[in-house]
Amino acid sequence: MPDGATVRLCIRWRSRLYGIPSAARLNGGGLMGLRLGTQSADFAMKLPLPLAARSVLAALAVMTVAPPPARAEVPAQVPAQVPAQVQAQVQAQVPAQAQTHTVRVLAAGAAQHALAHLAPVFEQVTGYRLQAHYDTVGAQRDRVLAAPTAAVADVVVLSETAMVSLREASKLAPLSPVPIGSVVVALAVPDQPGPAHQPAATTPGPGLPSVHVVPALRNEDDLRRLLLSSPRIAYADPARGATAGTHFARVLERLGLRDELAPRLTVLPFGVEVIAAVAQGRFDLGVSQSSEIMPTPGVRFVGGLPAPFELSTRYSVAMTTDTPGSRALLAFLGSERAIPVWRSSGFVDR
Repeated sequence: MPDGATVRLCIRWRSRLYGIPSAARLNGGGLMGLRLGTQSADFAMKLPLPLAARSVLAALAVMTVAPPPARAEVPAQVPAQVPAQVQAQVQAQVPAQAQTHTVRVLAAGAAQHALAHLAPVFEQVTGYRLQAHYDTVGAQRDRVLAAPTAAVADVVVLSETAMVSLREASKLAPLSPVPIGSVVVALAVPDQPGPAHQPAATTPGPGLPSVHVVPALRNEDDLRRLLLSSPRIAYADPARGATAGTHFARVLERLGLRDELAPRLTVLPFGVEVIAAVAQGRFDLGVSQSSEIMPTPGVRFVGGLPAPFELSTRYSVAMTTDTPGSRALLAFLGSERAIPVWRSSGFVDR
């Protein structure tokens, strides 16, 4: 945090640069000393000033980005202020004049929860409007491949495999994709477990955030024990191309449990439906992606499948058009400011 003299100089310089009225400069737009936290930023954005000026004051203020309102067992660890380096990265991409442009985003469904909470902050800080469309990785990849360059999106949030296809087709801007984390095939149980699944204080699956997990899932024996003790198990339909469902069906074959568990297995169309059904108590165990489990109320995250059955999919953000808005969004989504939101939305460490 800069000292008071530095802050006042910065405000005075920015005020002159962006034509902020003298009264606002005198009081720092309510930001004197920048010690009023989020109230300062909110106040700054409501001032009767040009958008560029309000964005500068808001960026200089100490703003708190709350992560998604999560269940109690997923603690939110979010920095109390924007680090100076992150401010510089984002603000460097924003032209001095007020922005009226829209940044178009095509994203995989796995990113929807995180982007829904990050978009308002990005819009407030930069003045750009974010327009996001969600679908499966394959569908979004094919949209970009089929359209003329820059016709359908400015930024894409997709798996690394999809990024490779887009790069080979010369559909990505030269700036390298920014990694945001990996989504893993994982297990979930109802938040109110029955007698067969009493809560236990254990550790989560490999590489995933610590939450209250039920039960341990450290190795093949733990996985086998959990499956055999679950009366009703749901997973997504492999025939529809569900990554988690396809992988889980193979795991059952490798464990030699498919025939034994067949009467207990239910196949649903999509992973999100599986987790919703677990939250409703219709199933004792659900298999899906961590990004579909972590943000969902009513379920407890057990962990990613243990070795040698683990499966993770790495995701990145990349530009399809090289514009100031695209660069600003790329810097923001990959910044330390955004990472806690990605984590609480089911993306493990980059």
